[in-house]
Formats: sequence, C-alpha cells, structure tokens
Amino acid sequence: MFQGGASADGFATTRSQFAANESVDVSARITVRPEHIGSDGLVYVVAILDDGRSFMKIENGGFVPFSGRQDDLLPALRRRLSRQPVEVDVVEGLRGDFSGLAGRDFYVFIGYSTSSVPNVVYYPSSPLSFRLNAQ
Repeated sequence: MFQGGASADGFATTRSQFAANESVDVSARITVRPEHIGSDGLVYVVAILDDGRSFMKIENGGFVPFSGRQDDLLPALRRRLSRQPVEVDVVEGLRGDFSGLAGRDFYVFIGYSTSSVPNVVYYPSSPLSFRLNAQ
C-alpha cells in the first residue's frame, strides 16, 4: 500500500496546489507485501513534469534525468523490508520561484522491488500529484 502527499505546513495538511513562494515537502509511506518482509528492498522515486521531462531520485538525495527505461532506473534508497512502513522523503523545501519550476504539474511515482527480483517493481496505479503555481 502506498500513501503520500505534499505539504507546506509540516504535514498538518496536504494539498495539491502551492504558491510559487511556498516551501513544499513531499513524502510517502510504503507498506510492503507480506511476502516481501525480510527481503532486501530497493525504493524508487520518479517525478514526471507536465512538459514531459522525467527525473529519478538517486541515493545521494539528488534528482537526475530519467530516460523512462526500466533498465536505467536507479534506487533512491536501499533497506531491509519489514512490517514497518518505509518512509520516503521525496523532496524537502521545493519552491517554484527558486527552482525555476513554477507553473509546473508534478506526477510522482514511488515504488519498490526486492533485490532478488529487481526487475519487478511494485507501485501504485496513480501517482502522487501536485502543482507549483506560477504566482
């Protein structure tokens, strides 16, 4: 199960639209399938912008361009999967005015695989989505 959201108030509330000068945090929580508990896991974060550009989060916390090909997908983090949900900090402090991304819609896919079968990625059918308004 996947849960997540975007917030400008420390996650007291989540929203889908933000002013360009708001500092936005995006996070998610993954509850893995019972049969994957105890496995080494790989967690992936892919952000697709409304202009078609795609980026993936990598282990150092940065985002790099993503080709869209599964063979090119790199994990954002690695960890042992357990009954406890995996907490994923997608991005912290994103501002449209400072990043040059004001006026953009974001579609964020968060998924995981097990290291024993890395080519099978489990992810939700709908992305986490939000907008950084132009103003």
